[in-house]
Amino acid sequence: MSDWQDEFKAKLKQAEQCLQEAETIAVRNGIKVPVRQPSLENCEKIKFPRGYIRIASEFRKRYELSRLISDTDRRSNIAYALQATDFLNYLLNRFSIGLSVERVLYRIAIAHVVSIIEALIYGAIDSLHRHCVEDTRVCNRSGRCHLYIKSANKYTFRNAIDLLKEKDVLPLSDEEQTKLLELKEIRDRIHIWDADGNEFLDHNFALREYNSCIRMLATVRDHLKERFANLEVIMIFECPKQQV
Repeated sequence: MSDWQDEFKAKLKQAEQCLQEAETIAVRNGIKVPVRQPSLENCEKIKFPRGYIRIASEFRKRYELSRLISDTDRRSNIAYALQATDFLNYLLNRFSIGLSVERVLYRIAIAHVVSIIEALIYGAIDSLHRHCVEDTRVCNRSGRCHLYIKSANKYTFRNAIDLLKEKDVLPLSDEEQTKLLELKEIRDRIHIWDADGNEFLDHNFALREYNSCIRMLATVRDHLKERFANLEVIMIFECPKQQV
């Protein structure tokens, strides 16, 4: 092990000890956490490590959101949601939480990442659709256009994937598509009231599935970036508006 790794791990252990000592002091003095909390000003709270959470503009650039997503609010929402993945990533990689709470955190992280994937997929459909519509009128060439897509709210998640795959905008392999639908199913089963069995002990809400989510997010991003940059898609985005 290198010197920097020894130093890094030692600092984490120091932080662990200090955090535990702080909580012990609070309890010793009659503060029954987490129901009650010591009074702290913002300047007295622990500041999150600077530089770990990337700025929103970095995600806008990395994901080429200005190209993929027409709606400016949706672009911002996706960028901010991606920032939150950095925060969750920190918790999962720096803390050994234990108990069922650790599974709950994985559950939250998985649902969050799948929601971003959904936003990218539906956002891509919406972008293609919007280009072919002006003042609620659809381009008169839409019937002959391979890339014309109806409004995004017309499609279920499975239909949306099939549609983009058919149009070679999201060319997932069969294995990738199956995995994405499995992750969506996990995402859809997060409702506590509708749980089948003890979901807090479910192996799906673990590091393996979280890492699968992160890889799938990168896969969807890379496919969309490549396809939206290719000549066929560029041509439709440059289609003269007088054709509408």
